[in-house]
Amino acid sequence: MNTRLFKVTNTAKWFKWCEQLNTTLKSEALDTLKEEGGTFECFINFEIDNQFYSLALGDGHLPADMSKEINQRHKEIKKECLEKANQPDIGYLLR
Repeated sequence: MNTRLFKVTNTAKWFKWCEQLNTTLKSEALDTLKEEGGTFECFINFEIDNQFYSLALGDGHLPADMSKEINQRHKEIKKECLEKANQPDIGYLLR
């Protein structure tokens, strides 16, 4: 499993993008996820001391097809809204 932790620097734009991926863009996002060899991708948003963070979890193994608009937008919005924080360590994972 891949894990990444980000500090959210533009909450309004990031939360709107998350909502779109979970609703109107969900079918297209799932198609690209399958093409990347993944079965799930999740960003968990949370707040600590008035600062929002997003924890990314996923199992995709192949690079995203950057000729697709949704992947271009995803990369652009992540660049605009997220700042890499410390790499999280998985304490345990049971499947």
